[in-house]
Amino acid sequence: MQGRIWTIYKTEDATSLPSLLGFETPITIQGEPSVPQTGELPLSIKLFGHFREVKPLMALEPTPNTYAHFGFQSKGGIELISRRQIPVIEEPSTKSLNYSIVTDSQAVFAFMLYGKQDNLLGVFQISGPKQDQPWITQRLNFTGKEPQGDSIPLTSIKEPVYKIVLGVPPNVIPSSQTGRTAHTIEIKSIALAENTNTSQPADYQLPIDTFDSNAPNTTLQEQVSSSDAFIQIAALGVLADQPVNEQAAFFGTLSRNAISGIAFLACKALIQLGTPEATAELATTLQEGPFDFNRRFAAMAISKPVEGIDFIESGNFLLGARSWYTRVQGARLVSMSNSPAAQTFLVTSLFDPSPNVRGEIARLLDPNVSLSGRRLLFLAVNDASEDIRAISYTKLLEAKDEAVLAEALKGVRDESRLVRLAILARIMATPDEKFRPTYQVAILDKDPIIQALVLKAFSQLPEPVELGEVSNTVGSKSIPVQLALLQLAQAKSLTLPAAELTRLAESPEKAVSDLAKKLQGGSE
Repeated sequence: MQGRIWTIYKTEDATSLPSLLGFETPITIQGEPSVPQTGELPLSIKLFGHFREVKPLMALEPTPNTYAHFGFQSKGGIELISRRQIPVIEEPSTKSLNYSIVTDSQAVFAFMLYGKQDNLLGVFQISGPKQDQPWITQRLNFTGKEPQGDSIPLTSIKEPVYKIVLGVPPNVIPSSQTGRTAHTIEIKSIALAENTNTSQPADYQLPIDTFDSNAPNTTLQEQVSSSDAFIQIAALGVLADQPVNEQAAFFGTLSRNAISGIAFLACKALIQLGTPEATAELATTLQEGPFDFNRRFAAMAISKPVEGIDFIESGNFLLGARSWYTRVQGARLVSMSNSPAAQTFLVTSLFDPSPNVRGEIARLLDPNVSLSGRRLLFLAVNDASEDIRAISYTKLLEAKDEAVLAEALKGVRDESRLVRLAILARIMATPDEKFRPTYQVAILDKDPIIQALVLKAFSQLPEPVELGEVSNTVGSKSIPVQLALLQLAQAKSLTLPAAELTRLAESPEKAVSDLAKKLQGGSE
């Protein structure tokens, strides 16, 4: 082998890489720049979760350092700066994190600091209701009108910090995120400073922190009009649990509110009241609710037919809604009419794109109505969803027409195990000799669980059972089938082949061997 190996070194003070090589090391490692330990942080912002850049109308570029957080109970945040090799903050216990932002959000936001292994080192909550978490709480009352900020001492952080995130911390109480409206967050500055404070600054008290849930109804009703969204929801939540008859109109108006949380609680209060006045308000919301969720919540509140009110028109209106949740409630309302017209409306929506809606409609159809029965049968045979087929077949089993019933029983040949099990479970609930031919077909199923279920069904029939009807299960290696066969033999005094009893008596399964030994003595 040819070549040369060069060794560069110094004989004096060779205790470090700079002294060994004879020059100072660069300030970067693997391309990462070092971070100044005082002054403005060199932010390298990345968004994640329910955040996006804010672009003004007709502008091609986003507003610098301005982002929107949107969505009810949504997560996400702004990764401000992140390093893999060089810490962002080398000795955090001696530093303070100084920030200045402009926001109008009342959501729970926090600065979250992470270690090298992406482990969460600390959470510093700066906005939103106080959480039942071991976080450091240092909140401000952000107005969205001018920059606001504070100095956060990092004395509790004992490890180097490699990443800083501003966003929604983990395990936030769901009710702490109140609205669907997007709120902007403009980052003015994020900086490090030497920590001169020996204690945490005081936490700003939000109005919700001192909310009195035991206040009189009149006070709570006034607070529902508060400009503070948390107070508004909290007061209405208490009122919804203790409504009085005189508040029917009050809750009725709120059930048509543009905020879904308020509409839900108002409908809940109207359910609690259950008076004719409350029901009339719900009926109005079904027709006049400005949003899909208003009408859905009102429909959910109506659990039974109401004398003097026919919900078929309102229900049919809901069947055309965009949300499948609302269409399901519409189907339920239509079915309350219990009339041929109601069945026609339901059949019209039977081929809804959502399997949840189709399943609910199939469950509500009357198989004894000619049109409904025919559509149910079509659905049972052709629907791509095994759940829908199972619902349709079992619903057809309620038909009084023997021809329809015979078609429904053919479902024991369906390719779906779920469908076959659903049909068997339904007909086994009422043992009847008319189902014997169905059991004779089903016992040929290759699935051992189906076979075991059919053997049990045979044991429940009033008439004797012949060995030839279940002979394909003799010799089965399935423990459930073996046990069900022995139980059938015991229940129907069915004589099993001696060789089979001997085989089963030697089974390692104690329940099988014990019962086989008890039945031994059968002829070949």
